[in-house]
Amino acid sequence: MKDIEEAQLWHIKDILFDAFPDLRKRFKGQIHPPCDILPIPVHKTEQYPLPAMHIDESSLEGTLKVLDNIITKTLKLSGEGLEKHGVILCAGDQLTMSLLDKVAVVMCCNSFTPSSGLILNCLGICISSRRFGPRR
Repeated sequence: MKDIEEAQLWHIKDILFDAFPDLRKRFKGQIHPPCDILPIPVHKTEQYPLPAMHIDESSLEGTLKVLDNIITKTLKLSGEGLEKHGVILCAGDQLTMSLLDKVAVVMCCNSFTPSSGLILNCLGICISSRRFGPRR
């Protein structure tokens, strides 16, 4: 916990020095580099370019079709592979995020579970057959 507090303090100081460059010049010799907390090891990131899809994604049904297409056809995830992968992060424009929020409501209120056991973390909304609602 102490390491995290030190890192937060370093970022606060860095923001202050960015806002007041004269302070950075004045205290240049006293500014320490940030500490490494749980550094991510260097590794190759896999990239999956998305194909063009002839799906109208402006509707709730279309958004679900796009997600299903991406997850099952492009990423080739299903069943155990999808469960092993865990959470899938989603991002999009305002309409997409609104539609994904509606998916969460439909799944929660109607006890609807997706056929693929889909788990999405859509910037704070967890949609799953096991857990619903805002992430804490």
